[in-house]
Amino acid sequence: MKAHSTEHELWLADLLGGVRLASDPEVAKRLASCTRCRELLAELQPVAERLERAGKARAALLAELEDAVPAPGEEQIAVALERIAAREPHVRRISRGWVVAAAWLARAFLAGSPSEPLW
Repeated sequence: MKAHSTEHELWLADLLGGVRLASDPEVAKRLASCTRCRELLAELQPVAERLERAGKARAALLAELEDAVPAPGEEQIAVALERIAAREPHVRRISRGWVVAAAWLARAFLAGSPSEPLW
């Protein structure tokens, strides 16, 4: 069986991505001449449509969030997070005490109360 042309695959990507329009006469000609292109288009078009709808829904949600009233103290938390993120990676080390406490809590949560210390 002959492999499907890379040129055709790229052409289909353009069609599904909106670079080429379905109303373009070249689209009709290509689809009429290539069975594999028609099959792939039929298989991938519903996926592209779902992705388009999901993108629009996400954009609407983000627009809604931008218009939302900030939570009390949000500005202070945002400044603190930006300051932490701006630090050099070697400054953001987690102390051994926090690691031990997190391990103890994880063990207590997963296996009940620990009968002996972790260290």
